[in-house]
Amino acid sequence: MSALLGLLAALCWGIHDLCVRVVAQKASILTSLAFVFAFSLSFLIIAAVFQDGTGEMATEGLSRAILAGVLFAVACYGLYRAFEIGPV
Repeated sequence: MSALLGLLAALCWGIHDLCVRVVAQKASILTSLAFVFAFSLSFLIIAAVFQDGTGEMATEGLSRAILAGVLFAVACYGLYRAFEIGPV
């Protein structure tokens, strides 16, 4: 079962890379990232609202989560920029 899930993940990753190359040539990187992050954030907020104890996150945990999100956004921008420049 794990090998099948691994193959499915690899297939999804390949489709994602193909889509990114096509989209990166036609749309702005920042526009694409903003759309994807806003769409994802809406699902995260909905999931957080329905979880028990959403108001109990410590300040340290929240600040680390925000820092991780910002660093992830910078890394994604670098990846999409590389796809826009040429074949990687």
